[in-house]
Amino acid sequence: MKKKGYFADKKHRLIAELVGIPVLALIIYLMISSSLNSSAEKFKLSKAIENLQALSNNIHTAYAATPDYSGMDIDSLRATALIPADMLDKDGNVTNSYGGSVFIAPTKYLNVDNGAFAIIYNGLSKKGCVSLLSTPFQLAGIAGVDIKPIETEIPQTAETKYDKSALPMSEELASTLCEAENDPTNAIIWMFY
Repeated sequence: MKKKGYFADKKHRLIAELVGIPVLALIIYLMISSSLNSSAEKFKLSKAIENLQALSNNIHTAYAATPDYSGMDIDSLRATALIPADMLDKDGNVTNSYGGSVFIAPTKYLNVDNGAFAIIYNGLSKKGCVSLLSTPFQLAGIAGVDIKPIETEIPQTAETKYDKSALPMSEELASTLCEAENDPTNAIIWMFY
């Protein structure tokens, strides 16, 4: 008497196993890959925030007894070890955890030359840009932020489109402002007084 059912014979069972095992392996791979990508993104975000906080705190502390931020540049910050070590690449360039360049320099604020300083995180993916703008965290002395869809350098005057009361932003607003979707070219200008 013949067995009835879907896998009644060895041929059909073997075909099911040959097709099922790779499909199962692919599903497991996709789940692990997604989990790793999510972990990597969370690490980049937490490192970017940690470095931004350390950098702004170090600069505020170093310049607390001075009337302004004149004379401050990347070389002086590097020489006085105010830049967190993990922000410096092997050539001494300042980078953020997303791999983009970082610019730091004084700027004009409330008609005072060198009355503020800016820290610019360039090379942000849309996801990274949105995460940085929408995640709540503390930054002492922040005046506001500006967002650009291209890499940018220090503005001449500290004028921000969004003051500190706009932070953290809603994900919807941040997603609208972080325009560069495919290339990681979004830039956030963090302005401090």
